[in-house]
Amino acid sequence: NEMLAELERATGQLKRFAIEVENTGELLQTSSDSVRVASGHVADSVQRIADDADEQKEQLQEISREIDDLAAAYETLAEHGDDDVQEHGERLDEIAARISEIATLSEETLAESGIVAGAAEEQAAELTEISDRARDLTQYARPLRDALDEFETETDTDLYADD
Repeated sequence: NEMLAELERATGQLKRFAIEVENTGELLQTSSDSVRVASGHVADSVQRIADDADEQKEQLQEISREIDDLAAAYETLAEHGDDDVQEHGERLDEIAARISEIATLSEETLAESGIVAGAAEEQAAELTEISDRARDLTQYARPLRDALDEFETETDTDLYADD
């Protein structure tokens, strides 16, 4: 009788453990799926930002080249002694320098966004693996619980036996 009571207690504990594993696996799978989807959205958003930054960088570089050409033309005119032209040429040089700085910042932003996009994609891949493992865990726990449900237990014992 004592052996049967111990077996019944162990079976009850295994049932509750299997249910707990199954529930935890389902919760983990749901959570990791949600985070994986969110990470995918972040990666997509960062990629769009990177694409926009790249386009802006190209536009800034084109504007910078045009301003450089204008500045060169003003310098040629300034050589003939027109102070207003020289002043406008200097102003164009300042604008070209600022645009060059903005283009450099755009390039740095583009590089950083690439790093962020890569990290988000890596996280999404890891979460996919976690989700797959949680799904496997749930699939293994369910048959164990179903098999243990075949045993009738009358005692309601804690999950872990006291020593």
